[in-house]
Formats: sequence, C-alpha cells, structure tokens
Amino acid sequence: MEAPTALDNCLMILILRTAGCTQDSVASMVHRAKQTVGAVESWFTQLHWQEARALCEDRAIKEMVGRELVSIEDVDPETLVKAAQLTGDSILRHFRPDYTDRVARDGLDQARLLIQFDPARLTDLGSYRDDKGRRALYCTANMSSDGPAAARRCFGFLSILSPEIVLSRLPRNFKLHVAGTSTSLEDDVVEPVDIPPHGNRRLDVLFAPLPEHYAGKGTTSGDVVGIKVDQYAGSLPESASSSQVIVEGCWVATPQALRNPNRYNQAYLAQGKYTALVWVTCDNLLGETPTLRLEIMSPGVGEQLVVTPVPQGGL
Repeated sequence: MEAPTALDNCLMILILRTAGCTQDSVASMVHRAKQTVGAVESWFTQLHWQEARALCEDRAIKEMVGRELVSIEDVDPETLVKAAQLTGDSILRHFRPDYTDRVARDGLDQARLLIQFDPARLTDLGSYRDDKGRRALYCTANMSSDGPAAARRCFGFLSILSPEIVLSRLPRNFKLHVAGTSTSLEDDVVEPVDIPPHGNRRLDVLFAPLPEHYAGKGTTSGDVVGIKVDQYAGSLPESASSSQVIVEGCWVATPQALRNPNRYNQAYLAQGKYTALVWVTCDNLLGETPTLRLEIMSPGVGEQLVVTPVPQGGL
C-alpha cells in the first residue's frame, strides 16, 4: 500500500497529530496540504499491522523528534515535550481501531531480542576464515532470542555516530552479516535469519584483515586490501620489508566488504577513533530495540583493531 508522501513525512505527521496538533497546524509545520495530512492518517489506519509497527518504531520516533522536530520553528515547547514522550504504542493506540485486539494477539507471537559481546572476544577478537580461505580478526556480537516466540527475520545494523567529518560520506545504517549466511549475493543484500526461543546467532560487526593472508594489489581494482611498502606514504615499522603488504584500517562487516574488502568501499573505516551504535531487530520484536554502543580504534600499520563497549542509557 503506497504512502501518500515520503515515509519520514508520514511519521512526522503521525507524531504531531498524536501530540495534539490540528490538521491545519500540522500542514503548516510540514509544508504539506491539509488533504495530505488527512490522507496519511487514513493510509496509516489501513496499513498492514506489521508495517504500521515498523514505521513507528520507538527508535525512529526518538530520532525524528531529536533531529527534525526540534528544528521546526512553529513547534511550541509544549508540543515538543509531548512528542518526546511518545512511543510507537502511543501512535498505534491513537490511530488504530484494531490496537487492543492486535496487541493481545501479538503477545503470543513476539520475541525478546538481546545483543551482547562474547566476553572471550574482548581481548582476542577472534580469528575466522572466510569462504576464500583468508583470515581476519573479527569483532562479533551475539544476538539471541529470550522468548516467548521465535524471532523472525532478524537483522543487525551498525550506525557510525562520530566523528562528524566522516558522516557525510557514510550510509546512515550498515546492514551486518550474520554467521552462516551468504556473502556471495549481488550488491549488499543481507539475508534475514530466524532465531528460535533461547537460541542465538553470531553477528559479524567489524573485521581487520591479516596482511599475510591477503594479496594486496596497490591501487588496482580487485581485492584492494593493502598496499606495498614502496607505495605507502605513512610511517612504517622498522621491520617492514619492501615486499610486505601494508594493511591499515578496518571494515564494517557487510556482505560486500567481507566478499571484497576494498579501501574504496563505503564500509571501510580508515585509521582513527569512531563511535558506533549496533542494534538488532526482527519482524515480531517485543519491547525496545536492543542496542550496543561501541568505541572503535581502527588500526594503523602494525596495530590491532580495538573495540570497547560503552555504557549507555538506550538510544
């Protein structure tokens, strides 16, 4: 069912209307016709239940309020406070006549997802061999289902939060590879996975290739993982030989990057410090989206990838 306007605009309209704004005032705030506001409301009441839940996910609402709503001059402080307190259930309850019945049925078929690092990998990130026999150090997380139902069509994501200088050239969200799924698909298609109650799957988050297992080809096409010493402009360890392949930086573990770790791929993180958010979701998620905030030290030559979980209070 096609939306009357862009989905971000739809969510903004639903937030403002649930916060008590009139159709006229919402139309003025979002620079859309009043008829469009009404069309969005009608569309949302008829939208498939799972699509409606996905549109007004708590994380998306918080991002919309914190990023977009605060910059609209016509929004008064009282409305901002109300909007900041909204949840997905608030919007669903406001617009959906089938809310009570749907929630009762969903309660029997919803899954709690958890995400955490394997403590054993905090010092040794773990060395795995990819489907080409090459080895790399991997930063992984464990996503698990805490019941009561199987978690269906699970995905993991990573978002770079800082430094701001790199945000303009990176995708908003990276879809992460789950162990046991293919990396041979075209583009960056990620296969969803189902997790049975009390089951778990390994989520690949970041990886740093081990230079002795990769064939660096300088700046030519193909597996552009590293460069030869005589092509490298930075400072090198004294032990570096002219035939050695230099590898620096790391990659977000997307299927495309795992298949072909290229320094010109958008998933490449050059040497430096980053802050990132990892989060997982599924079609029948119960409760808040589980998240994990990370501090990443992407390695220089001769250094090792270092990833540290950072305490957080939610998204």
